[in-house]
Parts: sequence; structure tokens; C-alpha cells
Amino acid sequence: MDSSVLSPFELLRPLARHPGSVVLEVRHRQTGERFALTLFRHRDPEAVAHLREMLPTLHALRHPNLVGVHEVLEVDGRPALLLDPAEGPTLADALADEPFTPEQADDIGRGLLEGLRALHEAGLVHGRLDPRSVLLVVGATGPIARITDPGPCGGVPIQRHRATAYLSPEQVADPLACTVQGDLFSAGAILYELVTATRAFEGEDAEAVAAQIVEGLFVPPQERVPGLPERHVRAITRALRPDPDQRAQTARELLAVWEGAEESTGRVAPSRAWDDRSTGRLRALWTDRLPEEITLEDLIPPASPPVPTPRSGGQWVVGAVLALALGFLAFLVGWLG
Repeated sequence: MDSSVLSPFELLRPLARHPGSVVLEVRHRQTGERFALTLFRHRDPEAVAHLREMLPTLHALRHPNLVGVHEVLEVDGRPALLLDPAEGPTLADALADEPFTPEQADDIGRGLLEGLRALHEAGLVHGRLDPRSVLLVVGATGPIARITDPGPCGGVPIQRHRATAYLSPEQVADPLACTVQGDLFSAGAILYELVTATRAFEGEDAEAVAAQIVEGLFVPPQERVPGLPERHVRAITRALRPDPDQRAQTARELLAVWEGAEESTGRVAPSRAWDDRSTGRLRALWTDRLPEEITLEDLIPPASPPVPTPRSGGQWVVGAVLALALGFLAFLVGWLG
């Protein structure tokens, strides 16, 4: 792989692996400044050009719930984004470690929707939203949810997509579909998991999960968590409608439902949702990860699957003898019958 464009950076460690990309921690060799680098797996010169067109908007977009984009790079024909340093675990890591309290889920969900609102109102669509594309940056009063990894949508066959549970019905039908309403569906699946500690759509394989998504089949969140605030039930249900025209139409609208703008009671303040133990747990998820020796070749698979190694001559002989024997046996059984 020609990675000379990355020569100014030292690769430190992988931070996340997505079906279509990997996220690395890198350090500038001269300045010592750290960044996160999202490197997409597939060669796509058109995506590189598209991202470079988007760069002025991405670079100008500064919001507490979004990870900032510094530069668009091209690595051996693959698009890459140089981002703000990742300073916390992914939401996926945190969900796998321990469920959140209702107040914590409320706080994280608000940050997720605030970031999505800012992204959409800047005229951008994420298109690949799942818990691995949300960072929890631990601050003085608790973690701040920050959306990361915007980039080219789709292009990953459904059977290979590890994040199938967060695809919208439109993306199940067309992996290249990237819309605001699709982002809102994905956000709804994340919100469901935040409050229930269970995925909304589950199945034996990706195809079974995809079928549930298309049909809108999921256990109502209030059945999994009795006493769940009605505002959370309404927000999740409105986001997960299979028909995009029946969903919430904007992140601002969905945020208002999540916060209970129609209710008289106020939401729990973020500073009351987190204590030293819970913030320490998230910090440990991040700081306890040990660096490892990595190369780009280790992280990015070949563009084409390896050709199977031909079997030796002896193996071909054995196979031919077995095939002849089975053929003769079938003929004998048919003749006797």
C-alpha cells in the first residue's frame, strides 16, 4: 500500500473498526500533536473528491457534540479524514461494559441528537451512524457525546455489515441511500439501546435483522423497561417507523420529543446524571487500552479476496478417484432399482 501521504504521522493504535473503515490514533512527527484518522477500506476516487468538496463545510462546523474535521487525505486511492483527537471510549465500548442509568441515557441521547441537528442543519448527512461512531469524551461534569466519522455512505453488502442493526430500511434496500431520515432511524436504534441495554433489532444473522428493520418489528421499549419516560418512548417510536415520511423529519424535532418539550416537567441536568464512579469507569475504558504495534496493511484487507491455493497433485488424484467411485455407486443403485 502506498501510504506516503501519511509519512508525517506516526501510527499509534487502532481506536475502532467499522465495516467500511478503521479509526486510528496518530501523532504528527514534528509537532507531537495527536489526531484521530478515519481510513475507509475501499478505493473510491469519487468519494475522495466529494469529501474534498465538503471540507470547507466540515472544517467550519464546530459544535460540542461533533468531532472536528481537519483535513481530507487520500491513501492509496482510499479516502481518509484527519479528525480531532479521540479522548474517550466509543458508545459501543461503554454499552458493552455496563448499562447506563436513565439519567445518563437521557444525557447521552440529548448530546447525540444535538450533534445530529448541527450536522443536518449544515447541509450534511452522516449515513453510517451507529454506537461506534459516537465518542464519550469525559469532562468535568460527565461525558459529552460527540459524533465522529462522517464520510462516504454505503457500499458494504448487507451480509458483511456488522452494523446491520442500525441501518434504516432505505439502506437495507439500497446501501448507497444517505438521507436525513435514514440518520434519524439510526439514531432511534441507538436511543433504544441506550435506554434498554438491548438492540432494537436482533436475529440469527444479518438478513434476519434486516427483515425486522424493514417490517418495523421490535419489542416496545416500555415493555423492556417499565416506567420508561413517555417522552423517550415517543421519540424512539417516532424515529423507528419504517416509512421515512412517518418518522420525525428533523433532528431538531426528534430532540424536542426526547427532551419532552411538550411536558411541564424539566429534564435531569447533566451534572446530576454522573458521579465519580461512572465517569471513572468511562475514563478507564479509554486509558486502560494499551498501544500496540500496527501497520496499515494489518488493518486494511486486500481489495480482492485471496485466490485459493491449488491443491497438490496427490489431492487431485484422491478427489478424482472418490468422484468416480461415487458416480459408479449412484449408477449401480439406479440400475438395481
